Amino acid sequence: MGVAFMEIIELPVHKMPVKQEEQIKIIHNVVKLSSTPNVVNNLLKLDYAISGEIDVNEGLTFYILKDNTFVRSIDNFVQHEKDNEELAARRKRQNNEIKSIKRQIREEKVEAYSAEKKLKKLSEAFEAHKKTFVEYVNAKPARGVNIKLNVKMAKEKLGIDTNNYFNFAFVGHAKTGKSSLINAIRGMTDDQIGSAKVGITETTHEIQYYVFPNNRYKHVRIYDIPGAGTLTHGASNYYEDKSLCAFDCLIICTQDTLGQEEIEFAMKALRYRQAITFVRSRCDIALDTLKKLRKIRRIDQDAVNACIKEMATAYAAEVKRTGREELESVPCFFVNSYNLRNHINNEENDVVYHEELLVEYMRMQSMYTRNIVSFE
Repeated sequence: MGVAFMEIIELPVHKMPVKQEEQIKIIHNVVKLSSTPNVVNNLLKLDYAISGEIDVNEGLTFYILKDNTFVRSIDNFVQHEKDNEELAARRKRQNNEIKSIKRQIREEKVEAYSAEKKLKKLSEAFEAHKKTFVEYVNAKPARGVNIKLNVKMAKEKLGIDTNNYFNFAFVGHAKTGKSSLINAIRGMTDDQIGSAKVGITETTHEIQYYVFPNNRYKHVRIYDIPGAGTLTHGASNYYEDKSLCAFDCLIICTQDTLGQEEIEFAMKALRYRQAITFVRSRCDIALDTLKKLRKIRRIDQDAVNACIKEMATAYAAEVKRTGREELESVPCFFVNSYNLRNHINNEENDVVYHEELLVEYMRMQSMYTRNIVSFE
């Protein structure tokens, strides 16, 4: 049995390296104890007062630090402080990471809310345009089409009835997605009974028209015209051969860039003062590619708008390079057949392309062709 003793000592601070000197300044009192850790705990609880006799292990020396931990040497103390610094730094990094994640979540929520508002606004605009389109085509045409001699012959050749039906033609180069658009505007999928045939090769060889299923919009006929530039259908006399001047409106489906065939029969359509527009389908593929290349993080309305703006700028540059000033008045709509079908069927879309503008354009151009409205 022995008596533990406590001695308040002054450490030789001046003999320590600078780093240790800085570290040791935070110690209020360093107590040197010849005892075991248990004895140290007892002394701490008694506020450094010794009471009674306790066992002593003469071979151990400890230093009590201000955080009530104890070390055996100054080196241990320095390591202890270093560990504390590393722990504090790690906690700080973790806190910063948590703050960053929370900030990112807030930003994404704001972006999602903004995108939702934009989508809602676009959807409401489309519904308004679709309503006027439906009202227009639900009734029998109020007037026939102004018919010049060549147009009259073309209508007779194709058996087109302009007095009882609105006649819209989808034409263009092979594999531009025109058959899928015809199905979409009728609210149908590509594999439904009565849908226009779709394939990776040219599947349409004769001009044929399609109606809406279940007698919906019974006064509308949508024509699928064989693709230009194939072995069966040469491009040189495409416009005249297919009597393309006979329709209310000509929707010219294009590839990623304007081809010579599209330019030529668009120019011929303009000579007949026929309503035409260019349409680029499969825009969703362009967005998917951008995402795969990691040029965009997600496909939302902002990404769609930016992509459409870029494609529209490229289209305008292509038209300018043709040197055909007449083509500058022809719009180009960028659409997605899946979205168009959903819109027609009153189903929600995550994003909106130019579907509403295309439908409204078809209605207005048909009214112009039939002298119901004037664009003068």
